Amino acid sequence: MELLQNDVINLNQSEIDKIRPPKEAYLFIPSKEDIVTYDAINPIKTLRWIFEGGIEYLEFEIIKLKELEESIQSYNEKNPQKKLIYPEGWTIDQTLRFLQGCNYDFKKVILDLIRHFEYRCANYPPRISDKVIEILNLGWCYTHGRDHNYRPIIVLKTAIYKKNMDKYSFDLWMQTLVFFMEYLINSLLIPGQVETWNIINDLGDCSLFTIPSDFRKLIVVLQDNYRCRLY
Repeated sequence: MELLQNDVINLNQSEIDKIRPPKEAYLFIPSKEDIVTYDAINPIKTLRWIFEGGIEYLEFEIIKLKELEESIQSYNEKNPQKKLIYPEGWTIDQTLRFLQGCNYDFKKVILDLIRHFEYRCANYPPRISDKVIEILNLGWCYTHGRDHNYRPIIVLKTAIYKKNMDKYSFDLWMQTLVFFMEYLINSLLIPGQVETWNIINDLGDCSLFTIPSDFRKLIVVLQDNYRCRLY
C-alpha cells in the first residue's frame, strides 16, 4: 500500500532508518526449513512461513489452490447474490495463507475470505488521524527489535490498553491496529525473506481471565485477518 510506505509520523530520517529492516536482513537467505516444513504423512499439517518473492509452491499446495478455485466457482453458482470475488490486487500468496490458516477446509476458507473482504472494505485504506497518532503514542503496541532471523517482535501492553480503553471508541482502537499492522507489513518485512513476526503480550496487571473483552476482539482481528504472519 503506497500510502503506508511513504507515511511519516513525526519522524526524522535517522529514526525512519532505524525502523526499516537492517541491511543484514536483505542479505538473509532463509533455509529450506525457514521457508516451509512439509509433512509427507499428513500434508495438511505442512507449515509454510515464506509465501512471496517468487517462491515455488509444493505440488500439494498447487493442487489445493486449484481445488479451492473449483469450490469457489461452485459456491458462486449456488450463491449468485453473495459471490466470492477477489478484490483488485489480491494475490495467490494471500489465498494460500488463508488456505493454510484454515487447514485446507474449503468451506471455511470461502466463508473466511468473504468475512475478510468485508473487513477490508470497512478498514482499508487505513485511516490516520490525530486520535490514531495519540493512541499509537500511548505505547500499547509497538515493535522492539528482531529475532535471529530478523522477524520483528511486536509488544502488546494490555495494562496500557486497559487504562485508556474508555478514552477512545473501539473503532479508533481498530483503526490504530490496522494502521500499525499494515505499516509493519509494508515497512518492516521483506517479501521472500522475512514475512512473519513474533508477539509478546505483556499482561501487566491483568490475567488471562481479566483481559478486557474489546482487547480480546482486537487479538481476534489479528488472528483472522493476518493469516500465517505469526511465527
